[in-house]
Amino acid sequence: MRVKSDAREGPAGEGHPRHHLAYVQRSAAGRPRGSNACKDAKSDATTNDLTSVALKRDGDFLDVTWTMVDRDSAGTAGFYLNVSSEDGSAGGQLGVKYLDGRQVAYFTFLGTNKEISGSAQVTANSVTASFPMSELTQVGPNFKWQGATIRDGNDMDACPGVGSVHTQRFAG
Repeated sequence: MRVKSDAREGPAGEGHPRHHLAYVQRSAAGRPRGSNACKDAKSDATTNDLTSVALKRDGDFLDVTWTMVDRDSAGTAGFYLNVSSEDGSAGGQLGVKYLDGRQVAYFTFLGTNKEISGSAQVTANSVTASFPMSELTQVGPNFKWQGATIRDGNDMDACPGVGSVHTQRFAG
């Protein structure tokens, strides 16, 4: 069983995490439906250097995993997923932010900011966060995305690479 978080308005930490069993549908070819990832070159960032960003739909949630060479926990570090609708008419951001290793924000921002209760899962080289799919209705199930890391207000790395031409399409 894994802990999933519910979106709600208000400060982080209120409310109760929701529990449910993971379920992944599979396509005829055996690949999970509603999942995709990008790979990124090593050593193209000075800190929180991404090696991949993976998205996987898990029922009513979107699991996002930012994987790096090493996760730097000093200062302010952000792990973000920039999203936009297929036609580019709507967009926003999902993310987790840390201050000296302590989670200080877990949110969706698609027109309005909504804090997510609970905590993202962290390891020495990754951050995994679950976001309610209901928060992504403005961008639709087939949105475009790009993962990014920020350190002390400065862009560190992106996957796929920087620029609107370099986005992945998520087929949810």
